[in-house]
Amino acid sequence: MPNLKIQNSKGHLLNAFLELPANQKPRQYAIFGHCFTCSGSFNAVKNISRELTKHGFGVLRFDFTGLGLSEGSFTESHFTANVKDLLDVHQFMKDNYAALSLLVGHSLGGAAVLVAASKLDDVKALATIGAPSNIEHVKKLFTYDNPDFEKQNVVEVNIGGRPFTIDKEFVQNFDQTDLPNIVHGLKKPFLILHSPQDTTVGINNAQELYH
Repeated sequence: MPNLKIQNSKGHLLNAFLELPANQKPRQYAIFGHCFTCSGSFNAVKNISRELTKHGFGVLRFDFTGLGLSEGSFTESHFTANVKDLLDVHQFMKDNYAALSLLVGHSLGGAAVLVAASKLDDVKALATIGAPSNIEHVKKLFTYDNPDFEKQNVVEVNIGGRPFTIDKEFVQNFDQTDLPNIVHGLKKPFLILHSPQDTTVGINNAQELYH
């Protein structure tokens, strides 16, 4: 399992692992985009990636900017930056291995995968796991008790019981994407996976993506 360092468009080195099938060359390649505040070493990411290798996939799992072992700060890991990271990683794989056929994304990484897939003609299919149906939904996960948030550039928020420091661009960045319209125009096979017990991103998000 090669450990790779992939330079993104901002010059940061992204930490990545390439999971390969045992005793055979990959028949095709996939990229896995992890969940918000997670990393490519998250158990779910590793388990799904390794399962895909049993079916002949080479799977690149990586840490978005400012997360895991990748360079950059967490405040730089806003939604558009995640999409750009996916595009940069895709280009690296295309230049050094082969064109990708599959994108997989978990939670906010799933939303980023949807946008990236709309920009990549050589991606043949995609799958999301617990992905939100709109970016506005993600903003509701930010809980903060600061009435002056709009006046400040940096604020501490609570996401899933953990404190994170984000900037105003981080929140405003979510408003620039129309996910339903992007999904409507994808014209690619799309597998939607979602737990009915998900209390963070409700099952209604899967329904909205499907429709």
